[in-house]
Amino acid sequence: MRSKKRQQQFIIARFLLSQGVFLQTGNHCKIKPLKSGQPKIIRPSLFCSISHSENSIAVGFSGYAIGLDVEQHKERNLQRLVNQFFHPQEMEEFSQLPDKHKAIWFYQNWTRKESAAKLTGIGITQKILAQTKENTERTATLKYYQGSNYTLSCIQKTPNPACLFKVKALNTDPWIETIRNRWH
Repeated sequence: MRSKKRQQQFIIARFLLSQGVFLQTGNHCKIKPLKSGQPKIIRPSLFCSISHSENSIAVGFSGYAIGLDVEQHKERNLQRLVNQFFHPQEMEEFSQLPDKHKAIWFYQNWTRKESAAKLTGIGITQKILAQTKENTERTATLKYYQGSNYTLSCIQKTPNPACLFKVKALNTDPWIETIRNRWH
């Protein structure tokens, strides 16, 4: 792993995933990495997705294929990234936005692209990056959560969106408290 911080995120994310599965199903789970790097929950058999960015960690699991991505908001050259990674139709849409809306648009669309890549398990490819929101939503349910300094996107192969919870660390067993949240 690249750094101590990334190692900590890796460990915390897998702990949150196993605790979340236990709290929702009453079953402990084994997590095995697939060749693609995606985690796979062995028992009960569930699809899962993990993402981390700075101090935000997101984990998701479902009986259906799922992909999620969280991105911490930070200073970036958004125009350069949009020109490099987005579909021409999206570039046009971005260029017409008022400056105050560009960051929100960028993070929603970037996390959508990353979520779509995780959903398929093939990673970020030019084909995934070129997909517009409309192409993604034909095959899956897409939801966003906009925090004060991060954006979370979740894509699932089901018409029913995943439940969204914020997690608070506790000092005793069960070690985490889940707080139900709403998608935007």
